[in-house]
Amino acid sequence: MDNLKKGCCAVGLLFVATLTGCGADATQSADRAPSIAVTAPAPTASTIPTPPRATNVPCTTQGTSTDTLTAFGATFGSWSTHHQVDPGRGDFFLPYLNDGLDRYTRVVCTHGGRVVGYHLNFTPLISLSEAKRAYRRELPPDAILIYDTVASGCEHIQYRSAALARAFGDADPDGAADAAIILPANPEQQAAVGTIFIDASVRVNATPTGC
Repeated sequence: MDNLKKGCCAVGLLFVATLTGCGADATQSADRAPSIAVTAPAPTASTIPTPPRATNVPCTTQGTSTDTLTAFGATFGSWSTHHQVDPGRGDFFLPYLNDGLDRYTRVVCTHGGRVVGYHLNFTPLISLSEAKRAYRRELPPDAILIYDTVASGCEHIQYRSAALARAFGDADPDGAADAAIILPANPEQQAAVGTIFIDASVRVNATPTGC
C-alpha cells in the first residue's frame, strides 16, 4: 500500500478492498445479499498473497451506467452518473469543500473499469464514529463486518461483500473492504478525521500491519 500512501495526512481513514493505499491529498439500493460465512482462521502475514498492483489504474474504461453499485466497486460509468466530475481534473469529483478541496479525489479503477480506490474528504473534520459510518455508506448493503481492531496506532476495520466479490472478480475475489483509521494523539479529540483513503489490498481476516 505504498504507491498512494506516501505523504498521508496525520489523521485519516483508509478503507480498502484488495489493491493499494493512501495519498497526499487531505483528501444503492439492492436486495440484501446473504451473509458470507467466514470460518477459516486468520492467515499469517507470510501466507497472504499480494494482490496484483497492476489492477489499480486511471479510470478510462466507462463500463455500463446501469450497474446496481454506485460507489466503491461500481463501474466508472455508474460512478460518473452519480458523481459530478471536477471540471479541472478528471479523477476529482465534487462537491467542493470549505477549504477548496473536492469531496472525492484520486479516483482509480481496475482494468475492468470498476472504481477500486479514492479519497473521501471532509472539511471540517469529523469524528471517528462519523468516519466509520461514512466508510460503511460507501459499501454495498450486503457488506458484513469481519473485524474492528486497534493496532499500531490505527483502528483497522474490514467488511466482506458478495456484491463486491462478483463485481471485482479476480481483482478482489474475496470481496473484502478494509479501513485503517489513524487514531489522534489526544484520545479526547473528537473531530479528528479529515480523509478516508479508499482502495484494495488486504485479504479476508488479514489485518494490515501499518496505517
